[in-house]
Amino acid sequence: MGTEADRSSFLSVEADLDGPVLRLCGELDISSAPEMRECLFRLPDQVVTIDFSEVTFIDAAIIGVLVAAQQHLRDEGRKLVIYGMSVAHIRLLKIVELDDYFDSIIPN
Repeated sequence: MGTEADRSSFLSVEADLDGPVLRLCGELDISSAPEMRECLFRLPDQVVTIDFSEVTFIDAAIIGVLVAAQQHLRDEGRKLVIYGMSVAHIRLLKIVELDDYFDSIIPN
């Protein structure tokens, strides 16, 4: 996603009544995956929400991060909510047969 200086410009974490919300934006690819994964695995709350409403592109590396985060949270008895996914991103999850894997997907 560019240089080290703008590396974090694709994510932010905000507090919500139900727990943290990881807000993502722009094109997310293999260069975004390590920071996204690290951030998701640090969040301690019972319910973790990822807001995809401003995301324009995801690749296989991001899907891998989502799968790993879901498994990590599930193993700890916690939940992952994926919010604001576009129809195209949900279709991609269906193609790879992961649309039913996640605790909750709320479309945009």
